[in-house]
Amino acid sequence: MKKGCIAVFAKTPDLSAVKTRLAETTGQKKADEVYALCVDCLEETLGEFKALRPDWDVVWTLAEEDAPLHDFWKNRCFDKIWTGDGELGTRLHQVYS
Repeated sequence: MKKGCIAVFAKTPDLSAVKTRLAETTGQKKADEVYALCVDCLEETLGEFKALRPDWDVVWTLAEEDAPLHDFWKNRCFDKIWTGDGELGTRLHQVYS
């Protein structure tokens, strides 16, 4: 029986702007690279957590409908779902339902 779930809300480079404040000074390409490193680090940390707590699920909850099939997410661990449309509260409700 699953005890819990960690839902990580994320965006997809090329489909949405990521690290926009950083991109103002470094350019979007560098910001995308930093974002990818952040996602890599988070994925590694969550993988370690999952190894210790196999009774928990981890899910990437993605802002864009096409994101679960995007190359950025294709080979990443954990399930991927779209958050759905709407404001943040609506998307939170959809994911946690």
